[in-house]
This record gives sequence, C-alpha cells and structure tokens, in this order.
Amino acid sequence: MSENEILKQHMTRADKVLIIVCFLVAAVLAIWFGLGKREARTLRISWDGATMENLALPLKPKERGDVVAGEDGNLYCLMIYAEGGIMFCWYGERPDQRIERAKTDEQSYNLLAISGDQVWMEAADCRDQVCVHHIPISDGADPIICLPNRLVVEIVNDADGEKFHKMVQ
Repeated sequence: MSENEILKQHMTRADKVLIIVCFLVAAVLAIWFGLGKREARTLRISWDGATMENLALPLKPKERGDVVAGEDGNLYCLMIYAEGGIMFCWYGERPDQRIERAKTDEQSYNLLAISGDQVWMEAADCRDQVCVHHIPISDGADPIICLPNRLVVEIVNDADGEKFHKMVQ
C-alpha cells in the first residue's frame, strides 16, 4: 500500500466530531423519551358496555381499601355474574375457594390479576378461554375481552379518557 492510501483510510478530525455529535444527540433523545413524563393510566373494567371500575396504574401496594397485595405482589379481582348483575370481590391472594364456590353455585366468573402496571386474566369459566390466554396488558394497545361474560378490561391514558368524555358531552 502506498502512503496516500494509508492516509485516506484514517479518520479525519471532522469525522470524529461528527460521530461524537451523533452519539450525544442519541443519548439526549434516549434520556428525553426514557425519563420523559408518562401520562397517567387507568385500568377500566367494563361489563355489558358500562364502566364498572376504574383503577389508577401502576398499582400501589394498598390500593383497594383494606385489601393488600399478597406475597406474589398481585391483587386479584374476582367478578361473579349472577341474577343479571356483576359483583366485584378484591383479594390479596388468589381466591381458589371462592372460585370453587362460584362453580358449585353455577355462577359465571372471571378472575383478573393486577401486578404493578401489568394486568391479565388469571382464570375464567367461559368455554373458549380466549381472555385467559391473552398476553398481559400494560398499555392501551390491546384490551382483554371476554365475550361470553360481556367483559372488557383495558388500560386507557387519562388524557384520552378526558378527550372521549368531552366528545360525548
């Protein structure tokens, strides 16, 4: 190789400055988007088209009055459908005995699990089990829907909810 070819392969000072500036811009953008203000999010549970429960996320350790998240850090919401209505029961531990009692009383149920900012359907008595096999949700991209029990569980941004309510009024 000639001396000219070797000099052409080296980075110039301008090349180094350009690379450093690109890294700095990337770092600033990563910090801006990573630590930027996140909108408040709400877990909305709707049954038969009506909003039944709203719960602020991420979930605080003692969010539902005297119900405290259990050892696994989860809070459970058992929804029992009977006599044309719905009943919400909140538990800190998985309520297996209560689920068995609902089965023997021939009542329909869904068991929702909440851990911090993730929500998933732990159990249900519907035939297809689509809601149970749904991946945990943590953003408003995809709601959990149980068609047989007419249940919709979704995470909404509070700003989106305010816009929606203003549009409806």
